[in-house]
Amino acid sequence: MQVTTRTRGRPTVFHNEVVHKLEQAFAIGCTVEEACIVSGVSRSAYYNKLNNDPDFMDRMARIQLFLIIKARHTVYDAIRRGDTKTSRWYLERKCRDEFGAQTQNHNAASTQLDSYTEDELRRIAAATTYPYTAS
Repeated sequence: MQVTTRTRGRPTVFHNEVVHKLEQAFAIGCTVEEACIVSGVSRSAYYNKLNNDPDFMDRMARIQLFLIIKARHTVYDAIRRGDTKTSRWYLERKCRDEFGAQTQNHNAASTQLDSYTEDELRRIAAATTYPYTAS
């Protein structure tokens, strides 16, 4: 990120080192407050920079999503490998009405999923084709 030079007013606190510290903090899942503490920037200065610099705002938003995207790839890879525990966990959260813990006693589809053995679930997963492979 280019350092902005001004001719008047207070100098900017957002030099390359500060921006790099913000990015590192967001990349490991820190909150805005934590990232500001790590980088030595006040929250108000951070939010002012976001409001006044669309490129900075886009950069920070993308780096904050990095860890979430990485976690999604990890879940996808586990399911693709046939990890039945991860598959069940995913279905319980993404299809709560059908597979959620609170509806398992009342839902035939959930009961049916529980009736499969680990080997049967692995065979089903192995026979399923997936739209893409994560790299």
